[in-house]
Amino acid sequence: MKIRLPTAEEEDLHLRFTVTRHYLLSMRQFLEASYGQGPALHRGLLDAVVERPTWQRIQRAKAPDLEEIRRFLILGWTSEAQLQMPATLGVGAPIGFFNAWSPVHAYYAVYGILQAWFGANSIGGLTDDHTAALKTVSSMIRERNLFPEPWGLLAVGCPMRGDRLHLNEPPEHDCTGHVELLTIPNHAGRPDEFWLRQGAWLRSTRKARLVRREEQWKRENGKERISPKARTAIANGLAPTSFFDCLWRMRIRANYGSVDPFVTAYIPESEHRQFHAALTSCVDVTAGLLELYVARKIGRHAYATIAGEFASNDAAGILGSTLQVRLDAYNLRPRRREAM
Repeated sequence: MKIRLPTAEEEDLHLRFTVTRHYLLSMRQFLEASYGQGPALHRGLLDAVVERPTWQRIQRAKAPDLEEIRRFLILGWTSEAQLQMPATLGVGAPIGFFNAWSPVHAYYAVYGILQAWFGANSIGGLTDDHTAALKTVSSMIRERNLFPEPWGLLAVGCPMRGDRLHLNEPPEHDCTGHVELLTIPNHAGRPDEFWLRQGAWLRSTRKARLVRREEQWKRENGKERISPKARTAIANGLAPTSFFDCLWRMRIRANYGSVDPFVTAYIPESEHRQFHAALTSCVDVTAGLLELYVARKIGRHAYATIAGEFASNDAAGILGSTLQVRLDAYNLRPRRREAM
């Protein structure tokens, strides 16, 4: 019997995969502990959202472009349906290969509904500019305190200089301390650990964005090192980093980076399934959050009509654990026409 030990490269791939998996697991646990499990999660989220002063101040759009909003919602829901596909295939499906592309579907599932929110607010010009879209939602979070926990947390400053700075940090919790990212997240009865992980995730995402900008600066200026002044200017010019940036970073790595962490045989199927389940859950709740805001802006009837028409085409039942659950929890089913 031969036992093959993992190579150094395989161990590094496993490490990177594990850290991301744990970020997602930790967020899923926090959401379930904060708002509930199953359908109760979305009802709990609804209760938390409607109590927020920022929600209550949202005014109905006077003349929203419903066709444009519909287009973006359907793009998001279609991406989420594609993200759900591996769960329909049962045990033994090559889920690692699906996971190689799942961050792309996850990002666009959220991005489509985010664009619908922008459209409902008559904010144009962001469809093909992801940097501008992320900056816009970051500004909404920073200036309006728009979303509840954990979506309101933002990372700022320059992590390369050791900055561990956040906005909207929960007063009773610390986002800056040390946490072992390779340890399995404790059940979300330990919110202190969640905030440590979430802070680390946002800071590492911010660092990756800044490193790319610094490398671009060095190429453009013919320098091997960046000056402290330029580093400060670049960090100050980057909008605060949100969870939406984390989804963007995962999508970029899947699109343009290496997919080796997902296709190496060294990572067991059980861990791939954990990754996929946590990712789909985080996307489901984030999509539901944004849908509530879109419905608030364009009106419940308009939103329910768009969602109901899309859901009626789901002959395979792919949406049964996502959009359909959210429509029931938010009481956004379209009204039945009365018999003539």
